[in-house]
Amino acid sequence: MTTVTFTSSHLATEKITTDRLLWAGVLTTVLTVATNLAIYFNAESRIDLSGFPLLNPASVIGMNAAAAVLATIIYGLLGRYASHPTATFQRISLITLVLSYVPILALLFVVLPGAVITAGTILTLALMHTVAAATIVGMLTTVARQMGWEHTGSPS
Repeated sequence: MTTVTFTSSHLATEKITTDRLLWAGVLTTVLTVATNLAIYFNAESRIDLSGFPLLNPASVIGMNAAAAVLATIIYGLLGRYASHPTATFQRISLITLVLSYVPILALLFVVLPGAVITAGTILTLALMHTVAAATIVGMLTTVARQMGWEHTGSPS
């Protein structure tokens, strides 16, 4: 069993086993996919999303699962190599979220063949990106530690 070492700002060393990080990653993936599917189906019942064929249940599942798995890998790598992994992960996640809005905003100016982009589509996509980021960061940075972080060293 591999152990990833995290150093907190209180100079305590935190350790989490790879299987615990993977378990947190699985929970994160399931919750992220479920939450965004709920948003998608709620939005679809209220507005017409059919004009944007790239927004469908399969893409919601695939993209959210990929994002959560990639985030879990990145968090694990930061835990191994960064001096402040949680803070670094939060910063990277915020930058990634902001950058994820670029293609959404581009939909306002780019004409996609066969696509009808509405304000509802734009708002749904933006909400889904925001919720996915909040779920992934929140789950990985809290649940993983609550599931078995071992503290060694003395806090100062």
